[in-house]
Amino acid sequence: MNRAHLIPLSIVGLWLLVTSVAGFSVDADTPCKRLALAKAAGICSKDYSPCSCTEQNVNCNQVPVCDIARMFNTMTWHDLNSIEITISPTETEPIPDDFLGYARVNGSVSLVCTENSYLQVSENAFRASMESILTVSIRGCNLEKLNYAFMSKMKKLSDFFIFQSSEFLSFKGLPSHSNFKMLSITGSSGFAALDSTPVELAGLKSLYLNDNQLTDSEASALIKTLATTSVNSLTDFRLNDNKLTRVPDFLLSIPNLADLHLKNNAITSLSANSLAFRGPISISLGKNQIKSVRPGAFGSLRTLGTFGLISLNLNKFNRLDSNAFQTLLEGMVIAGEGSLELGETPIVCDCNIAWLLRDNRHLLKHVLYGKCAGDAGDFADVEPERFNHCPAA
Repeated sequence: MNRAHLIPLSIVGLWLLVTSVAGFSVDADTPCKRLALAKAAGICSKDYSPCSCTEQNVNCNQVPVCDIARMFNTMTWHDLNSIEITISPTETEPIPDDFLGYARVNGSVSLVCTENSYLQVSENAFRASMESILTVSIRGCNLEKLNYAFMSKMKKLSDFFIFQSSEFLSFKGLPSHSNFKMLSITGSSGFAALDSTPVELAGLKSLYLNDNQLTDSEASALIKTLATTSVNSLTDFRLNDNKLTRVPDFLLSIPNLADLHLKNNAITSLSANSLAFRGPISISLGKNQIKSVRPGAFGSLRTLGTFGLISLNLNKFNRLDSNAFQTLLEGMVIAGEGSLELGETPIVCDCNIAWLLRDNRHLLKHVLYGKCAGDAGDFADVEPERFNHCPAA
């Protein structure tokens, strides 16, 4: 090779060296490189107008359903992280089959209604995403016309949230596979006409029915519908901020229940065996109207389970009867764990409580925030001699 040929080669080599040192690459303008740079800048892979998009999270705010379907059906196969669709109150068309065309949602689908408009979804609306959607949420919708069958084939769906919605008629069509773990209905209303026929939810672990102003009968119908087939899988049940006047009977039939939340209801009494769980379980009953805790409310010595935190804060009872609480606290001593919370529930410290403050002070380590009414002294600060005049247990 003569010197005339070496000069161009040397120039090429020098250019490669310089671009490499400067952090550039000869393939800097490839489609993969452009896509990576676009993702880093939050730019989406396609134009989703009239919807908006950030980092493959698409938001369609009151865009007519037919326009959304038309836009997606012009696109080739691609992935989305999530999609949120806010339905206009004037919308009359249901979300149709193959609504997103070939777009596959790998995360969440959120369906939002305005002015409590009806939500209608065709069974195969999200056909391309049946094996990739993980979460579905519905907010602010009238559900009178909704068929949940559009979710039945979502094989990886794990969580379903309903917020601030109304007119619940049936839950038929919810996925029955074992991946479906959590159902939450909060801030909603209109359960009086619910079909309480049980739906198959054999893998459900968490059921949240908070802040729905449920009466005892409405709660019973919801529990029958959603928990009857889930008794062996449920571990976390929440019924906070409703209008319950008693602990629902069905709860005792859930053998693996570990967390039960019944805060801020209107429960007035804990009857015998109403909380006779075999455990281990923690129960929150704070901010109710409990005026009496009957003997054996937590079960007898023969049936007593293992209890963790039992919260009775902000209630109306003022006595700790030994036949209601002693067995419970002794069970905590045996287990080496567990606490009874009595915050802002002052107890009359007369001879009725001598069993605890004089005769069984070793149980006090399992009582939190216990105070005597009147002088508001902490249980731990009350001298046993205060009860010398009381008869022996």
